[in-house]
Amino acid sequence: MAGERDYLRLELGMFIEQTKSLEKENAALSQELQEKRELEEFKCLEEDFRKEHEVKYPLFFIHLLSCS
Repeated sequence: MAGERDYLRLELGMFIEQTKSLEKENAALSQELQEKRELEEFKCLEEDFRKEHEVKYPLFFIHLLSCS
């Protein structure tokens, strides 16, 4: 009986450690996903801004592109 109890405590301890590890990994992946979403949103806004101003100021953007 004591052996079984010790085994179950060991299993429970391993399960708790694995759960903590997975929670940390999940938090890191969630942060990475959020950063990727924000970067994608920024790129879309930047592209929209560029397209909008290309129409209004085409010569300025031609000059910028030639300087790059």
